[in-house]
Amino acid sequence: MIPKFARWVAVIGAAAVVIPSGLASTATAVPQSARPKCTLNVPASPRSEGPASCVAVDLKLDKLPAKGETVALRVSLRSQVQVTHARLTVRVPDTLQLITEGSPLSAPRPVGPWRDANGVVGLDTNKRTLTLHVRATAEGPAQIEANLTDVDSPSPEREAHGSVLLTVGTNKPGESVSRSGVDITSLPGSSGERRSKSTSVSKKFAKVPQTSGGTGSVAQAAGDPICISGGFEFTNQAGAWLGGRNLTVKVWGRRTANDAQQVYASGLTDNSGHYNLCFALPVATMYLMYVEFRSESSVWQVTDSNGWVYSTSTPARYNVSTNQNFGWTAPAAAQMRAWHAFDTLNLTWWWRSSGTGCWTSNENPPCSKITVQWWAGNADGGYYNPGANAAASYIRLRDNDPDSEHLVIHESAHALMHQLYNWWWSDANCAGHQIWIALSTQCAWTEGFANAVAGSVKGDNLFVWPSGSSVSMMNSTWFNSGQPNSSTNWHNGDAVEGRVAGSLIDLWNQVDGGLASTINLLRTQGQWSFGEYFKDDRPVNGLSTADFARSLPYAHTIDYRAGLLNSGFENGTPGWSWTSSLGGSVIGNWGTYPAHWGTRYAWLCGWGEAGTQTLSQQITIPSNVNGATLGFYNRIGTFETEQVAYDTLKVQVIDGGTTTTLATLSNRDAVGSYVYRSYNLSNWRGRTVTVRLTGTEDASLRTDFVVDDMTVTTS
Repeated sequence: MIPKFARWVAVIGAAAVVIPSGLASTATAVPQSARPKCTLNVPASPRSEGPASCVAVDLKLDKLPAKGETVALRVSLRSQVQVTHARLTVRVPDTLQLITEGSPLSAPRPVGPWRDANGVVGLDTNKRTLTLHVRATAEGPAQIEANLTDVDSPSPEREAHGSVLLTVGTNKPGESVSRSGVDITSLPGSSGERRSKSTSVSKKFAKVPQTSGGTGSVAQAAGDPICISGGFEFTNQAGAWLGGRNLTVKVWGRRTANDAQQVYASGLTDNSGHYNLCFALPVATMYLMYVEFRSESSVWQVTDSNGWVYSTSTPARYNVSTNQNFGWTAPAAAQMRAWHAFDTLNLTWWWRSSGTGCWTSNENPPCSKITVQWWAGNADGGYYNPGANAAASYIRLRDNDPDSEHLVIHESAHALMHQLYNWWWSDANCAGHQIWIALSTQCAWTEGFANAVAGSVKGDNLFVWPSGSSVSMMNSTWFNSGQPNSSTNWHNGDAVEGRVAGSLIDLWNQVDGGLASTINLLRTQGQWSFGEYFKDDRPVNGLSTADFARSLPYAHTIDYRAGLLNSGFENGTPGWSWTSSLGGSVIGNWGTYPAHWGTRYAWLCGWGEAGTQTLSQQITIPSNVNGATLGFYNRIGTFETEQVAYDTLKVQVIDGGTTTTLATLSNRDAVGSYVYRSYNLSNWRGRTVTVRLTGTEDASLRTDFVVDDMTVTTS
């Protein structure tokens, strides 16, 4: 089998991607009345997973507060639609005090390291401004954010997020000064035994003596082993504490006060967030020691806009000569989303089914690394940017995107598909794509696969936006043309990414016994569309396309019941049955004739001997269609010299014990190029039948019947 990647080479480097005619598909036009009219909050990139929003929230401080100072915070709310009940949440870190008296917001309540104030307000098309107050209680970085959601109609078009990032100083001569913005890449962490209430942290680590001279501690000598243990945790948007898994841990130390510090041990946290690193003491007593955590591993990393990974360190300990337990360490609130994004990629990593220590079995260590770009306040994100290799590719997330693990997994699934395709990427124009809108079969395939991965990894079959609104991939309701297209009224067919996602999830769960076979199929074949994946590539990889398998996409409005499998013969014989009294196969690439498209075709007869060859496939023609058509491209070459039909090709339909011949072609129809021929199958609506070509040749002077791109379409 020739890998299909080979046929893309000429297309990838072109200025515009050209989809071969045999695979191209035009999506159903989307009525303007069905498209959102929102323009208040438009994604900075057309690749973004979030649509434009009809509401917006903006934050502005009347001045930057110094430690101990109280300033006004203006929260501006705008809307292009009437919103009767809009939930507004304003969040500050625990280094700020939020004062809500006189506003419709509740008193702040603790949510992890933040303080949240909530309230419900009504919005119309007039701007509304609320005035709150903020008091700075500690120096350092701080992010104030606000989230707005329509309670009655939650959807990404009726949600908004706003934030402001600042550094609190003292504003005293010679000391730190309050300023806007902050570099949060490297910040000190906080330690303690106060948290870890989440079930994600499966166990506490055993306590060991923490300082020299402690109860039961035994001082070590130079060259003796010492072990440093502890754990790392972060919070999600709901304030739940979670263990940070598979992140880099480094033990730094100094032998003396004047010695340069260096790394003495490094490793990864385990699946509970715990670490335990042991090394030989270079001296009997270390001057100082601390632990650094970095948002990187050998296979993925989270960086800021400058490409720097995030770092959090424990407080230093001095005069270390025994084992140390540093307890649980948590990052500053401003960094939490970076660590949440990093931890979420574990879920895709465990799901990937590569069989190697890399993302795909195309590689062995050292592996390609997935890069996630995130920084506080970023408004351009929610997409995957494919490059020529891993170093040139990246995921970019907006400020609050890590709040949705589904979205982060979705983007990492794009990166996984890119690697499975060996750095080929279908550069389709997917601008403005949405789960329920028909755009193109190419976009629906890449986005649908990513949606299916997110729903499968999370086990809920949903896509959830950062605000918490969600949509199920298992929507099986057919489009109601009397109502506008929406999150509850999806377009039909394989140009809709949500329909593709639901079909994939059902196939994985009900037919394939999991995803491993599809992962291998993507790695070895590569696809332009879900139709190519299902009809052409599943048969050649031993995956079912029988009636039950076809019924699953049909439940998601993708009707392949009448479609022919491997219709272009590019995968050889899978999907087809054939017989020959003359010997040899009827499907291949012989070089005598070019294929109509691709490299392979069907060739019946051409032996110059008496005999018969057949080519057939069983299909089901739906009953709820207006018509059905069998079509193929045909080329006939002959050595016969008389206008007598000595050699024939019959186009037949077998329905039970009845065989109907739709047409008989012969040497008299010889033509030097491909001709498209089509035949009406409407009489067999609601029936399962076999479509068959029967070639018959006499004892002399051969005739070649060449067929390619054979399809059955319904209307």
